[in-house]
Parts: sequence; structure tokens; C-alpha cells
Amino acid sequence: MKTDLKLLLECLKFQMDKPGCQKETLAAVRSICQDNIEACDYFREIGGLTFLNNLSKSSSHSILKEASLYTLAVLAESNVYCQQTLCTSALFEDVHTILSDEQSSINLKRMCVYIFLVLVSNNSKINKYSFDLLCNIDFLYNISSILRSKMLTCNMVLAGGSTNPQYQLWSSVCSALCACVNNPQNEENQKLCSTAFPQASERLRGSLHHEIARPICSLIGLTVANSRFAQDYFASIGGLNILSDVLSDLVNGLQVKSCDSKLAIVVTKTLDACIAENSKSVHHLSKHNILSSLMNLLSCATLEPEDKFSIVLTVGHLTDDCEANQYELLKSNGLPLMIQVLAESQDDELHKAATYVLQNCRCITETLSLDLNKHNPNLSSATSDNNQRGKYLDEYWGKAAEIFHKIQYLQQQYNEVWMEIDPMMICADLIHKEINKVVDIHCTLRCSGCLVAGYAMTSRNCSNILMGCPHLCDRHRVILQAEERFRSEYRKLLYGTGSITKGTRKDFTQIEIAYLLDGVEKFGHHWNAILWSYPFQKGRRNVDLAKKYKHLEGQH
Repeated sequence: MKTDLKLLLECLKFQMDKPGCQKETLAAVRSICQDNIEACDYFREIGGLTFLNNLSKSSSHSILKEASLYTLAVLAESNVYCQQTLCTSALFEDVHTILSDEQSSINLKRMCVYIFLVLVSNNSKINKYSFDLLCNIDFLYNISSILRSKMLTCNMVLAGGSTNPQYQLWSSVCSALCACVNNPQNEENQKLCSTAFPQASERLRGSLHHEIARPICSLIGLTVANSRFAQDYFASIGGLNILSDVLSDLVNGLQVKSCDSKLAIVVTKTLDACIAENSKSVHHLSKHNILSSLMNLLSCATLEPEDKFSIVLTVGHLTDDCEANQYELLKSNGLPLMIQVLAESQDDELHKAATYVLQNCRCITETLSLDLNKHNPNLSSATSDNNQRGKYLDEYWGKAAEIFHKIQYLQQQYNEVWMEIDPMMICADLIHKEINKVVDIHCTLRCSGCLVAGYAMTSRNCSNILMGCPHLCDRHRVILQAEERFRSEYRKLLYGTGSITKGTRKDFTQIEIAYLLDGVEKFGHHWNAILWSYPFQKGRRNVDLAKKYKHLEGQH
């Protein structure tokens, strides 16, 4: 591997006038180094990383620049040391220049965005030593401007499908911005990337294609996550209104297109990120009847447990300290759905989310009958008469009765399951009578092993306790018989019952002595060699030969 990389680097240096050959050589380098940490380290140590960096700057051929940047990105993605080495202000300035140049090809810009994505991913120290904040802001503004400009041509992008180079560049920019704000999370970058919100939300309103909506929702969701500034800015430009309208359109079209449920879940997650721990945004959404759409989405039969969790968690954030949303949840038949989720699902996280929703709505269900109009902002002042009040109270108590019957049904099911698990409770009286009968029997007629309580009987005193009892039970009788058989076998092994036969002694014959002396003259005191070279009797060992030769020497 090391020899191959060294030769490939030499080929790159001696083929400066042949960009086609250099491109093929770079492909060979990528095939060796991809997902190979040791190969990447060695290529960096022999100067390959520096050479490729210089090649991407100095080459006048666009295809060679693309191949060089792509190879650098592969090396940085496969090895963290290569990633840290490439995180320099010079490289980011070069990438910035290429992206700013209108003459740069789309593929070259894609390679620049890709290497930027690789360098900022899982790199929390990038802003500390790679380039100063001014360069970082300028660069991010430039890359987000690509996102804003490309959104205007998304219809043209969709005409070619996901293989369209313009769409691939646009998708790469979305991924790069997502990594920049969230991998790891960076508050300054979140503020900067929020400048793309107006175009992103407008594009989301105009196109509900998966290829467009998913990257936009991912970018919005990650940019507003744990950022009050980004959340408020997104709400100020009407982003929440657009998300709620898009979600309503998707839910209304579920009967026509079954695939919209997945996209509706993505929009729901984005909406949840925009309102998390932001009561101002939660109250803003109370005007859009968003909870009725979420309840219709939750009723969809094709949802996975994780999808239901996302919906219920969003409902929990919407109903947290917002009476208008709580009232809308009651009107949308939301509480029975929450109870159904608790009854049917086995997922602990989903149970916690549903319980969170029910806890949020606890106060309003207790006070609704006392002051109904206060919790319904859509009611006019003319609806305060007793007839209208009675109408809404009847509706509420009807739902409350339905929930009560549901709880009773669940309790009954639980009791039936519990009785099936513990059938001995049915015959508790019979068992009690049998125990009393056994206890009333005179102790002298009972088994001595059964009379011993707790752990008083052990393997050491078991036989002593059981031997003197004339009324052994079947269980302890078997134990005593097994104990006696064990003792009998142990005595046989200890003292022995037969004669011990000794092996017959085999003296050395005259021929074997001759073999032994001849072998010593030829091989010296190498007894194994002598044993293997002559036909001694079966069973002879090298130790036997050594002892016999020592005995012969003592006789002389």
C-alpha cells in the first residue's frame, strides 16, 4: 500500500502536462485511501496532501481542479488528521473565490461545497484556528446566496430529476449549511444562515415536491433549533404561517396521495423545532387551527411509532401553557386520541409524550364548564347567552363521558389480563384449607425434612436429619437414597475393592544394549535420535535409554 501511494504521487508530479492521466491517477489514490486511516496518514506524511492542495490552486484545467478537490475531500472524510490539516484560511478563501466566480462550472462548485461540508462536519474547533470570523461570515453569506439564487430555478431543476447538476449543487448547499449550523451547533452560523429563510419559506410554499421540501425543512429545523433569534426571525417573516398552511394542504391531500404522510411528518418536525420553548410562537399558531390538522394526521393508519411520537410531541409543545390550543384540541377530539395512543402503543417515549399532552389539558377540562367563552377566542359576544353556553357544555360533557367509558374499558381489560396472569387467586380458599390440614397433622407423623424451617438443613446435616425419621415424604426419601448411593461409590473409590496390577518390567536385551552403545558413539547423548534410529522394544522412552546408559557406565 505504501509503495503504491508513493509511486502514484511520483506519477502525479511527472504528469503535470497530462491532466487526463493525472485525473486517472487521482482516482487510484482515492480507491486506496477511502475509508483507510493508515493509508491517508501515510499519504499525508509523504506530502501528498500538500501537493494536491497546490494542484487544485495552480491547475488551469477545470476537470483536474474538480478531481483534486474531490480527492482532498475523500482524504479529509476518511482521516481526522487530514481534516485538521486542510482547515486553513487559505483553502477556505480559494473555495470562496471559486464559488464567487460566475465562470466556474457547476461541478467545480459542487466539489467546493462538498469539501466545505466535509471540513465543517464534526469539527468543533474550526472557528478557532481555521479562519477568522470575518472570513467565516463572508463565506457563509456567499454559500447561502447560492441557496437563495438557486431556489428561483427549482422548477427547472425538477425537470431533470435528482440527477440534474443544478439540483445536486442546490442539495449540496443545503447539506453544507445544515452541517455548518448543527454539526456541531453554532449560534453565530445559525444567525447568519437565517438570511435564507425568506426564499426558503417561499420556495416551500410554491413546491411540495419531496426533492425540494425535505432539504428546506431540514435547513429550517436545524437553523432554528435552540436559537431564539432564529425562531423569532422565522416567525416575523411569516414562516410559521407558511408551515401551517403547507401542513394543512398535505393533511387535506392524504386521501389522494398516500406518500404525503411522510412529507407531512417532516413538516411537523420542522414546526416543532420552530416553537420549542417559545411561547410567543405557540400563541401565534393558535390562530391557524393547526391542531385539527395534527389530529387528522395522527389518525392516519400508515404511521410508524416514531412518526406518532413526533406528532404527539408537537401537540404537547403547542398545548403547553396555551389555552386556545388546548381548547382546539378538545374540539378536535384530541383527548380520546391521546388515550388511544396510551392504550395501543408499547413505546415508552410515546407514552410520556401523550401523558405530557393530557397533563397540559388537565386544567382546562376542569374549568371549562365555569367559563367556556374565555377559552374560545373565536366566539363572538353574542354567544354568551345560556342556550349557546348549554350547547357547548353538552358537547364537552359528551366528550367527557366518552373518555370516561374508554377509561373504564381499559380498566376492565387490565383486570382481565391480571386475572389471567394470576389464576391461583381463584382457588385461594381451597389452598388456605389445604395448608390448615397439613399444619394440623401431628408433628411426629410428619417428615423430619419438612419440619426443618428455612435454610437449617444443608448438605452437611441432611443425612443426619433424614436417617432417623420413619415417615419420610417422597421427596426427602429420594434425597436420602441418592445420598447413600453417593457415599457407597465414594467408599469404593477411596479404599478400593480390587487388586492393583503392576506393569511388567522389561529388561534391556543384549541386542538393545548393543543398539544403545552404538547410538552413543554415533549421536552422543541425544537420546531421542538414538531411540528413533534403532528398533528398540515398544514402550521404550528416551529416559529409559539415559538411565540404562548411566547404569552401564557405573558397572565399568
